[in-house]
Amino acid sequence: MRIAIVSAGTGGHIYPGIAVAEELKRRDPQVGILFLGSKEGMEKEIISRAGFPLKLIKARALLRKISYKAISAPFVSALGFFQALRILRTFAPDALFSTGGYASLPVVLAAKVCSIPIYLHEQNVLPGFTNKICRRWARKTFLSFAQPGRF
Repeated sequence: MRIAIVSAGTGGHIYPGIAVAEELKRRDPQVGILFLGSKEGMEKEIISRAGFPLKLIKARALLRKISYKAISAPFVSALGFFQALRILRTFAPDALFSTGGYASLPVVLAAKVCSIPIYLHEQNVLPGFTNKICRRWARKTFLSFAQPGRF
């Protein structure tokens, strides 16, 4: 079995992804794990230190203020989508596990195009913007709290 995990941006997204990967490896040492993340996040250092392979894509948060970064974000994330598509087609995972964050949107969309089953994890009381968008394509969403706010 092969599992792709997208965990990007902050430790709040990255560490739950690592915990899931470690548990999957504990249950089946033969499981193939590949992390995907953003070139702009903390994941390069944290996931590499945890000993898992990581592929980086371009992605940028959708900002709500007018700026160069806000205007360029959809174009950067579109490039990230094509990078994720290539990575997923090469790795050929049986499922994608996403912990949310801005870098997960292009990866989830690429998984959808590749017909890869998508599973989300929402670790916050108030669901994140990206997980709210991605939940429509997920087979299942795992919650850390019984009553998520407006999900």
